[in-house]
Amino acid sequence: MNELRLITRNSSKLDSIDIAVLDYHEHALTAGSDASAAAYVEVESPTGRVTWGAGLSHDILAASLQAIVGAANRLDFEGALSTETAEARLV
Repeated sequence: MNELRLITRNSSKLDSIDIAVLDYHEHALTAGSDASAAAYVEVESPTGRVTWGAGLSHDILAASLQAIVGAANRLDFEGALSTETAEARLV
């Protein structure tokens, strides 16, 4: 399992997000010099929530980053990146 720390800008301060990369796959969607690539990543939040992200680009690095950011956004939307309880977030 690979640990990944994402640095994000939240309002006027920098925050970090710790997620574990559990699985990663990539493949070409087309052939040639302008081939499109797809990347899929499975991640786990510090609270134990597991989800997937996907990215598409002509650049495999960009597709990989899109997949990671997509998965982190999904975890954030679900509240899985916070160590607070759901009740505490409602106050």
